[in-house]
Amino acid sequence: MNQNADTTDYKADAEAVIEQLGGRDNIESITNCMTRLRVVVKAEEPVNDAGIRALRDVLAIVHDRPCSYEIVVGPGKCRKYADACRALGFGGSDGSVEDPPDPKASREASKMKQKNNVVKTALKTLGDIFVPLIPGVIAAGLCAGFASLIAQAVPNYESVPAWNLVFTLLTLIKSAFMTFITAWVGYRAAERFGATPILGGMLGMITSLDGINDIALILGLSNESAPLTSVLQAGKGGVLAVIFGVLLLSFVEKKIRSRMPERIDMIFTPILSLLICTVPYILLIMPLFGYVSSGIAWVFGKLCLSESAVVRMLTGFLSSALFLPLVATGMHHGLVALYTVQLQELGYITLYPALAMAGAGQVGAALAVYRKAKKPAIKSCAP
Repeated sequence: MNQNADTTDYKADAEAVIEQLGGRDNIESITNCMTRLRVVVKAEEPVNDAGIRALRDVLAIVHDRPCSYEIVVGPGKCRKYADACRALGFGGSDGSVEDPPDPKASREASKMKQKNNVVKTALKTLGDIFVPLIPGVIAAGLCAGFASLIAQAVPNYESVPAWNLVFTLLTLIKSAFMTFITAWVGYRAAERFGATPILGGMLGMITSLDGINDIALILGLSNESAPLTSVLQAGKGGVLAVIFGVLLLSFVEKKIRSRMPERIDMIFTPILSLLICTVPYILLIMPLFGYVSSGIAWVFGKLCLSESAVVRMLTGFLSSALFLPLVATGMHHGLVALYTVQLQELGYITLYPALAMAGAGQVGAALAVYRKAKKPAIKSCAP
């Protein structure tokens, strides 16, 4: 099948999905993660769940929030479906429909969302922020791993131009993500909370700049003999601080914009929002969430790397047992924030390998069922 035919097929499939969701006028936004299309509709009545499940490639539907549907089509295909939806006019960086949403339906959906479980909503919010960053996490992690292998397998790589070039390129890709991860998180959080994305990215980037260390020295919040114990330093609080800082930014920006004359809104709203938020962000939010991030990384490090084999086994068992139910409900993306915290604090992740064992166990169970199915213990009794 040629490329054009493949694209046409996915466009037809996307049109079928949209039709079963109640048509174009019933859709507010379409985005995708690694395995599923994430759709927000204006009303649930026109949605045909059975019709969606009967479509080609659809493996399952997760509908655990009002007016929100997650259509599981599998890795790779979900991106093709999303691209096909964008080709049909569901464009924009967030996959939103160009037509404005119905205010009445939006208010009703908002009221129903408030009744949702708080923990589930929080995990969904974290997922919305971090899911688009997963490809970067994977690319940076693989590059860091290969660079480490080169350093160990070729101790004199610096004196060999070819190996030195490969090592430098891999390190460059890793650094491109890790150095500015707070900026990426700030940008996504601003999109999620309704602030101006570039302002969220700027607030996130401030977190990692050396100027934070200068401020810490001026205010006496830095410990030069042991920088890691400083109350304030560059990167303190990491992505968690950025999320709450952008939440504050979105609140302040909306308040200022509601009172700012339209003629000068573009000039003064951004600068005032940043100036008002940056001070409490640096002096309060960053130090506070610095301790929170360190605490989270310490707890998971102690549990996953405990000297007691019993503790390690229990941690692995509980983590793996809970992971697949989270995947089934679409809430597992909220854990990406914890992976990122560990990556920033420790330089590696101990939680995900334990969770990945859930998938390994699932593969083992599938192989066992396959083996049993080849030689069934119960045979047909048909005459």
